[in-house]
Amino acid sequence: MGTIGSWGLHTQVQPRFGARAIVERSRVSLLWDRCGVYGDADEQWLTDIDTVIPSFIERLSKLFQQGELLSDQDKLVTLQQGEWVCLANPKASYGYLYLDVYRQECSSVQATKI
Repeated sequence: MGTIGSWGLHTQVQPRFGARAIVERSRVSLLWDRCGVYGDADEQWLTDIDTVIPSFIERLSKLFQQGELLSDQDKLVTLQQGEWVCLANPKASYGYLYLDVYRQECSSVQATKI
């Protein structure tokens, strides 16, 4: 699947989970009609992504609560959990957070822990 009409930051890594989340009162919430899996993901990948996304959402919410991330910023944040990487950026959208989640082994992108 191409990136036209897809959600997230549109990184070239596949498979990846991409989403446009909502930020309200410093809490990040996913809308399941504003996200998708792009590329060929097997059943194990889908099972694994379901377990890592909640922890990334919780960590991103904490960054908003602590003021380290603001919805009026254009700031890319990279989080890592094991082999999984989450790239997130509010893109100065005042209420949205664009994110991609993928396995590090699928990319040469170097992630830094926050």
